Amino acid sequence: MRPIVSLTLAAAVLFPAVLRTQVTPHERALPKPITGGWGNGAATYNPARDGTRLHQTWFRGDNLPTGFIVLEVGERIGKAASAAMSLRLTLVLDNSSLSWGQMNADPTKNLSSSATKLFDKTLNLPADAGGSSPDNVHAWMKLDRPWPFTGPNLIIQKTWTPGTTAIGVRKYDTMSVNPTRHRTSGTSCGGTLAATHLNGSYTATLTGAPANVVALFMLSTENVSIGPIRLPIDLGIVGLKGCELGVDPQFILPVATDGTGRAVLSAPVAIPTNDTIWWSVQVMHQDSAKTSWKTTNVMTTMLGGTGLCRQLRVDKRGTKGPDLFNTTGPIMLIRGR
Repeated sequence: MRPIVSLTLAAAVLFPAVLRTQVTPHERALPKPITGGWGNGAATYNPARDGTRLHQTWFRGDNLPTGFIVLEVGERIGKAASAAMSLRLTLVLDNSSLSWGQMNADPTKNLSSSATKLFDKTLNLPADAGGSSPDNVHAWMKLDRPWPFTGPNLIIQKTWTPGTTAIGVRKYDTMSVNPTRHRTSGTSCGGTLAATHLNGSYTATLTGAPANVVALFMLSTENVSIGPIRLPIDLGIVGLKGCELGVDPQFILPVATDGTGRAVLSAPVAIPTNDTIWWSVQVMHQDSAKTSWKTTNVMTTMLGGTGLCRQLRVDKRGTKGPDLFNTTGPIMLIRGR
């Protein structure tokens, strides 16, 4: 999806200021639509039950830009508490030509000749009380060397081997398998944005804004960066204290709020049968004096049960997968350039 409308405010006012941004950007998450928002699922690694476990995950290529250099990979902490644990972690990354339907239950048949082992170390993980931010990880794994993603798709293979303190479990954040998902991220300095999908219709609803003002619904398929600048961007530098820009505005649709400060954007959108589509929305609306602007949280919607990411698991319980739904096992965070 490419821009058909330019946001003059972002181009003329924000970009000169963002070089001094103060907001800590979200780490890039895989799958990409989960960036900044919780997956709301749960994956548990229990050494006593699982022994050595292999997770092999395929990601559709648009989760990363072609030419992205991966430097570090992290496994995102779940909301539940985890015990201390020692384990050996091995990471293999692969630029894969496999499509969604070509993943094999035998992981050795999914890796190409270019698959590269880039991390193989013992991690001593302390106990944690559960995550409070989707940017929290159990540990960052710095790759042995920078790894270029060239596509067309990505496979990340992780092998967990129990260490000397393999008591208890580790809880990891995961993506759920519901084919209709709405995730909120970022902070609001104005109204609140929510989203629903019912009977083939997508609806984004702004509430809590001033009555009878202009609301700009900003739609995007980019919630990670604007060019080289990572999101979200602190808008305090242009006088919008406590406000953030959390999407790259690719479509901008103006809607007037009603007498209660509510504005609704609705459109027919069918759930695809063999794919997953996703987009993010944020609203910038006028304040009550109509002299300044406020921003809402970001809502990211994913529709579809296939085509975005799939995984298989191999441990002493046997082989599970490749799963038929959008599920990744543990959600991963990526650092790179």
